[in-house]
Amino acid sequence: MSLLRFWRNTSVAATHPGGTATLVQNYLGYEWDESPDNGFRPAGLIHLSSTPLQVDTYLLDYGANIGTYNATHNLALYRHPTSHALVFGAGTVFWVWGLDSNHDTGEDQTTPTDPNVQQATVNLFADMGVQPQTLQAGLVAATVSTDTTAPVSTINNPGSVTQQLPVTITGTATDTGGGIVAGVEVSTDGGNTWHPATGTATGYSTWSYNWWALAPGTYNIRSRAVDDSLNLEAPGAGISVTVTPGGTLSFFNVAAVSPWGGRSAPALSGPTSDNGAVELGLKFQTSAPGTVSALRFYKNPWNIGTHVGNLWNASGTLLASATFANETPSGWQQVNLSSPVTLSVGATYIVSYHSTAGKYSFDGNFFTTVYSSGPLHTVANGGPAVFAYGSTSVFPSNSDGASNYWADVVFNRSGGAGNEPPVANTVSGFATTTNTPLTIATSAILANDTDPNGYALSFTGVSNPTNGAVSYDNNAQTVTFTPTTGYPSPNATGTASFSYGISNGNGGTATGLVTLIVTGQMSSLFTASQTPTVQTVNDPNAVELGLKFQSRTAGQAIGVRFYKGTQNTGVHVGNLWNSSGALLASVTFMNESSSGWQQAFFSSPVNLTSGTTYVVSYHTSGLYSADANYFTNSVTNGVLTAPSNATSGGNGVYAYGNSSVFPTNSYNAANYWVDIVFSAQLGGPPVANPDSGFVTPENTALQISASTLLANDSDPSGYTLSITGVSSPSNGTVTYDGSQVVTFVPATNYMGAAGFTYSITNGHGGTASASVSLTVIAPVLSLFSASSSPANVTINDSSAVELGVKFQSSVAGKVVGVQFYKGPQNVGTHTGNLWLGTGGSPLATATFANESASGWQQVYFASPVTITPGTTYIVSYHTNGFYSADGNYFANALTNGPLTAPS
Repeated sequence: MSLLRFWRNTSVAATHPGGTATLVQNYLGYEWDESPDNGFRPAGLIHLSSTPLQVDTYLLDYGANIGTYNATHNLALYRHPTSHALVFGAGTVFWVWGLDSNHDTGEDQTTPTDPNVQQATVNLFADMGVQPQTLQAGLVAATVSTDTTAPVSTINNPGSVTQQLPVTITGTATDTGGGIVAGVEVSTDGGNTWHPATGTATGYSTWSYNWWALAPGTYNIRSRAVDDSLNLEAPGAGISVTVTPGGTLSFFNVAAVSPWGGRSAPALSGPTSDNGAVELGLKFQTSAPGTVSALRFYKNPWNIGTHVGNLWNASGTLLASATFANETPSGWQQVNLSSPVTLSVGATYIVSYHSTAGKYSFDGNFFTTVYSSGPLHTVANGGPAVFAYGSTSVFPSNSDGASNYWADVVFNRSGGAGNEPPVANTVSGFATTTNTPLTIATSAILANDTDPNGYALSFTGVSNPTNGAVSYDNNAQTVTFTPTTGYPSPNATGTASFSYGISNGNGGTATGLVTLIVTGQMSSLFTASQTPTVQTVNDPNAVELGLKFQSRTAGQAIGVRFYKGTQNTGVHVGNLWNSSGALLASVTFMNESSSGWQQAFFSSPVNLTSGTTYVVSYHTSGLYSADANYFTNSVTNGVLTAPSNATSGGNGVYAYGNSSVFPTNSYNAANYWVDIVFSAQLGGPPVANPDSGFVTPENTALQISASTLLANDSDPSGYTLSITGVSSPSNGTVTYDGSQVVTFVPATNYMGAAGFTYSITNGHGGTASASVSLTVIAPVLSLFSASSSPANVTINDSSAVELGVKFQSSVAGKVVGVQFYKGPQNVGTHTGNLWLGTGGSPLATATFANESASGWQQVYFASPVTITPGTTYIVSYHTNGFYSADGNYFANALTNGPLTAPS
C-alpha cells in the first residue's frame, strides 16, 4: 500500500512493501469504522492502509452488547460509477486533526499534526482536480493523474472443485498505464456480486480468493482489477468452473473463517445478552435419502462451558447426542456421532446444541425464505428457529421464527457423491375459466422439484394434456394450457392436467404432472380494484386472519386471495374452514408479488352448501393490512355475502400463533382483506356421499337420524335434501319411517360388517343414493347405564380440560369406545381417549361425531383395545368447558359387572 500514488512525496512511500509505517500518536481516536467485505462494497473500492487492532469497545451485535474484538481500520477510496468523482473514506473523525493544530481542546491535544497526512491530502485533492493557491512550508504540489488505462487481470482455472469444500482461486493482474494495481475483485456468479481478492505484500501481481460453492453446477468466475488512479477493468467473460457433488454437506460453510464470510457464520460473531442455559436449534428436512454423521455449531469467545449436540425427530424423540470436545476458542465446532442417523425424505428433524453459559451467536430474520443446501432445506411453515431454556439438554419446542442460532449437521448422501435423478412432483394450485388459456411460468412448476445432487433444474417440455391443449415457450420460459372448447359444461367445475419434463443438466431427467381446475366462472367478495385504506398495521406477530362468509347458491371454493402490503413478507398459507373449525382445504401462496392482491388455488375444489357459514383465512408473520369497522354492515358481491359483525357473532376474525389455527377472535369489525375464490353452480343433481363408522352390539337395533346421513351430502343448487327410502341391506334388515329415523336390525346372533343403501332427493327432480357401512360387535358394558345422569349438568368452567375416570376390569376383554354425558353448553369438538393408569401416550383415541344437543354421547375406536384384568386404566374425553360433574361421587367404588371405578 505504501507504493500507492495516494502516499507520493510522503515518508510512507519510502516504506518497503510489507513493512509498517506509523502516523502520529492517537490518530485513530475514540471512534472509527471498518471497511468489511459485506457484499455491499462500491465497485473498485481500494484500501490505502490497514491497521489491525484489538479493541475493548466493539459493537458485538446490533448495539446491545460491547466487548473485545479484533478489528481492522482502512483508509478507503473509490470512483463513483456515474459522476466519476473520487470518494474518500477516512473511517475516523481524527483525519482532520492531522492537518493542523487548530481544533477542540481536551484529549485531542495529544494528537499532533502529521506531515504525511497533510501531503496525502494535497495528493488526494490534486487527483480530484483541486489545487491550493499557496502551499504550507514543507509540502509539495501534486498533479492530477494522467493514467486512464485500466489494469488487466487473468484467472487460473482451479481444476477440480467439490461442493461445500474450500477452493482457492488465483490469478494475476498487470497495469501498463503508469500506475500500480491497487486491488482485484472476484465474482463467482457471473458478475452479479463481487468480493475483494487478497494480494501479496508487494501488491496484486498475483492474487487469490477463497471460495466455497454451496451447490453443484456450472459457475462463471470473473475478475476485475483496479489501479491506484481508480481505473476499473471491465470484466471479461471469465472462466467456467464445474462443481461436482460432495459426499457430505452442511447448511453452512464447513470452512468458515471470517464472520463476514457470507452464509458461513453469524453476521457479527459476538454474543447476545442472554446468559441463561439454553437449547438452540434448527428445524430442517431432506429431499434425498442419507445420514447425519456429525453435529456442528458456531461458537463465539463468550460462549464457554460444556456444549452438547443433539438430533431430534419432530415429536421430540432424541435420535442422537454427543458432547463437543477439544473446542477452539471461537468458530465452527464439530462433534461426530457414535453411529450415523438415517433420515427419511420429507420428515422434519431438529438439530440443536445446549449452551450452559448462553451468550450464543444469533442472527434475526435470517430465514425469511426457505434456505437450501443441496437436498437439505429448512421447514417452510412456522419458522425454523427453535429454543428451550433448561440446565440440561431439552427438546427445543419454542419457535423464534426466522432467526438463526447457527446449529448445523453434517449430512451424507446415500451412495455418496453422484448423479442421482431429479425428483419431479405433482404440481397443483392452478385454475382457469372455460375457453380461457392459462399461462404458467416454468419457475412456478419447478418450485417444488428437487435434485438430490444439488444441480440446478431446467424445464425440457410438456406432453399428454387432458381436457385441453398445452404448449411450451422456451424463450419466455412459460407453459400455456388451453381448455377444450366448451369444457366443462355450464355452471360446472372440472379438472385438467398435463405432463412436464425436467433435467438437472448432467444427464438426470424426470417427469411430473400438473393438475388444473377449470370452472365456468370465478367470483370473490372483493374486486381487484378494491384495496385497504391501511395497508400495513404495526403488528409484527404471527397471526391467522380471516372472515366469515356464505353463498346464496351451492358451489365450489377453488382458492384464497389476500391483499399484501409491502412489509407483509414471509410464507403465507391460505385456509378454508367450516364454522366448527374443521379445516376443509389449505394452500401455500407461491410466486407472490411485492404487494397487491395475491391468489392461490386449492389442489381440489371444495363443495360449499348454500346458506352455510364458512371461514376463509390466511396465516402471516405480521404487518398485515386491515380496516376497522368494515363489517359494521354486511358486504355482498353476487352470490357471496360476508355477514355483518352483529349478525355473525363477530366478523373479521383472527387468532395468534406460529402456524395456521382456526380464527375465532374478532375486534372492531375489522376487514383483514382476505377473500374466497368461488365457482357458483346452478342446477345439477345432488351428491350423496357414503357414510361409515356406525357400530351396534349383537342383536341390537341401530337407529340413525336422517340428518346424520344427510350431513355430508350436498346439492349444487342449494336445495334442501331429504331421504326418500332405504334398500339393499346386508346382514340385517333396514327400515325408514316418517319420523326421519333409519333403523337397522342385524341378523340374529350375527357379528361383523353390515350395511344398506339410502336414497335422497332435492325436491326438484334431482336424486342420488349412497351406501352406509356399519359394524355389528359383541355385546358391550359400561360403568354407567343409559338412564344414569349427572346432578350438575353444567359446571361454570370455560377452560379447555381433559376429564376422566380410573377403572379396572375383573376379566379380560376389549374396550371398544368412550361415552360421556353432555350438557347443552358443552359445545365444540370432543375427543375420547383410553390411557394406561400409569400415564404415557393414549392407547386409543376417537373424535365424537353427530352429537346430540345433550345426553350421553358415544364414539367407537377404529380398533378395539384389549385390556388386562386388575390393571388400572383411565377413560377420558377432552372438552372446551362447561362440562358435567358431581362432587364426592367416588367416595365409594362404583361397580357394574366386571367393571369397577375405585374409590
